[in-house]
Amino acid sequence: MSKPGSEIEESSSQGDDERLKIKNSIIRALVRREHSRYELKSKMRLKLYDEALIDAVLDQLESDALVSDERFAEAYCYHRKSRGFGPLRISSELKERQISEKLIAEYVDLAEDDWFCSALTQREKKFGNGKVRDFAQKAKQMRFLQNKGFTHEQISHAMESVI
Repeated sequence: MSKPGSEIEESSSQGDDERLKIKNSIIRALVRREHSRYELKSKMRLKLYDEALIDAVLDQLESDALVSDERFAEAYCYHRKSRGFGPLRISSELKERQISEKLIAEYVDLAEDDWFCSALTQREKKFGNGKVRDFAQKAKQMRFLQNKGFTHEQISHAMESVI
């Protein structure tokens, strides 16, 4: 027969074990790459951990500066920009990962001159630097740049630079 207090101790011990499992799982994910708080919470929920424990562990890791949406936004923008994606697409992807509008505006500056150069580079990389001969080819190139996430102004700049 167990003592009444031993059940409480056993239950808190299980909570500590689960908390440690959650923390270790999050740290393993962060070793591979930066994650937003939302991504980490989603991954832990898939593993069927208690949501209150997940939030508690994430709060602790945020206060220890191991989880940071700001650091995630910076790394994500750098990576996607280096892969040739435009500001609209990067902003959209950050919104999907529940990054705040303030952080998105800080790291994805739509007026940045670099985006115009990037749009031109992506167009030339895909289609060469020759002149566009017909409307169908121009439309295809413009759709490509639009799908990459560039603004109308950036696409126009890239198209006018070769016409």
